[in-house]
Amino acid sequence: MKICKNCGSANSNDLYYCKNCGTSLGAPIREPKNDNLKIAIPLLIASIVLIIGGVVFLSQDGFNFGKNDTASLQQQVNSGSVSNSNNDEYNTNNDVNRDNDSYANNDINDSSSYSSDYIIPDSNTRYLSRSELMGYSKEQLAYIRNEIFARHGYVFEKAKYRNYFLSKPWYTPDYSFNYEYDLNRVEKANVDLIKELER
Repeated sequence: MKICKNCGSANSNDLYYCKNCGTSLGAPIREPKNDNLKIAIPLLIASIVLIIGGVVFLSQDGFNFGKNDTASLQQQVNSGSVSNSNNDEYNTNNDVNRDNDSYANNDINDSSSYSSDYIIPDSNTRYLSRSELMGYSKEQLAYIRNEIFARHGYVFEKAKYRNYFLSKPWYTPDYSFNYEYDLNRVEKANVDLIKELER
């Protein structure tokens, strides 16, 4: 605001003369332009583009893993045609006694409604035998072993396991997974046996 020296009235900064008495107020006072928007808007747009690009890049394999890929992998795992041999996703070294004729306690969750979505539907309630597992490749055994962890929501770091199990309706990631507390004795024994056969 410009104050007129003659009459004392307040005038806006863009006036040359006082609106009351007409006295010259001098050149208008120009307020500095805010050029920050000229810089902030392009930076904001560039940041958004980079963030979207980064998300797409980092999760690209997750978007490409569709139901057809999952069905194909399930078929390969069941038929024995998967040949790539990546080792353990979840590693354990527990000695558990194995009795092939025993069954786990009845308090284990029943997963029969999804049984067709499992490689071995009852690997959480029945001790698996060496002879039944001998027909699987090392990679198939890794999927079978990781299926045991996936039942409890184990969060997989490897994309191939993460994508495969995320495609299953029964899988819900649980970051609080704990091998010692979440797996029952049957599952631990089956994991140990499978790891033995993967070597």
